[in-house]
Amino acid sequence: MNLDRIGSITSELSANLLRSIVLPEGIRAWFARPLSDRLRNLYKPIYVAEKAPAAPVIRPGGPVLLFGGPSAPDQGIVEIIHLIGGRGARVAVLPLAATDQEQAGAEAVRLFTRFGVKKVESLGPVTSETLSDPAWCERVAAAEAVVLCGEDPRLGMGLVRGTRCEQTLQHLHAAGKVLAGIAGGAAMLASRFQTATGLAEGLDLASGLVVAPVLTGLIQSNASNEGASIDQLIRILQAERVHGLMGACIRPGAGLILRDGDARVIGDETVTFLDAEAPQSKRIDACGVKAHVLSEGYGINLRSRKPFSPPKEPPRAAAVR
Repeated sequence: MNLDRIGSITSELSANLLRSIVLPEGIRAWFARPLSDRLRNLYKPIYVAEKAPAAPVIRPGGPVLLFGGPSAPDQGIVEIIHLIGGRGARVAVLPLAATDQEQAGAEAVRLFTRFGVKKVESLGPVTSETLSDPAWCERVAAAEAVVLCGEDPRLGMGLVRGTRCEQTLQHLHAAGKVLAGIAGGAAMLASRFQTATGLAEGLDLASGLVVAPVLTGLIQSNASNEGASIDQLIRILQAERVHGLMGACIRPGAGLILRDGDARVIGDETVTFLDAEAPQSKRIDACGVKAHVLSEGYGINLRSRKPFSPPKEPPRAAAVR
């Protein structure tokens, strides 16, 4: 008995039998119908693997500097002075996120005057009406660098949102001017920022001015609740996936320079970047978060999401005797 021949005949008969089955048109249409939204949403969390977060949109524009804490490291102020062409350039301070705008503006001005910058001015205190005044916005636009400061980014965004000043800041960035933020002012420049500082306060996010393509956290006057803040940011990235943004926890005493898609660390403290990884299984909730703790000179490319080291110094020529 030729078993191979019998198997071949059986397969051929089975294939012919299947081809001979004719389904009524209604049944064929029922099998070919698209799934309803209810069924698609029901089965997607279990059976559909979510794609990796898309790279954030890097819009062309000038340098953006983000500083943690109530002040800025000296390296950051010196960097701004170099970027604007020296001590003779004009710097405008906007204490939008401060509860005491006069005091916050004066403190930010001193950061520059101690390095010999003469044309630095605080344009506060301001109101929503001031921020929509064309003459006042022209004073902002005349500066080579604009510095936002204060402790509460929600307060600042509540003032500036929808005003002429918001448009002015966007135009300055697009024109290549330098924008800098200290503490709450830094959070205002980010794409998104976390509005709470503890896990018990929820996972609320707010939109910033979107000139820095990161989700910011831990920009505050002290690092006493650093662990809770980082835990919260991790939960945000896992739950929301926030349009491919990376989280940036900027410790007081540290800063970030964002330029041409790169984010480089300056200052004596560290910046922790959090990157929500693509899920390794078919369950979209099974995703982890990759952390990069970077010190001064190190950075990360926001497009490739890969860290980089400081540039190597060229070898010194041997002394000629």
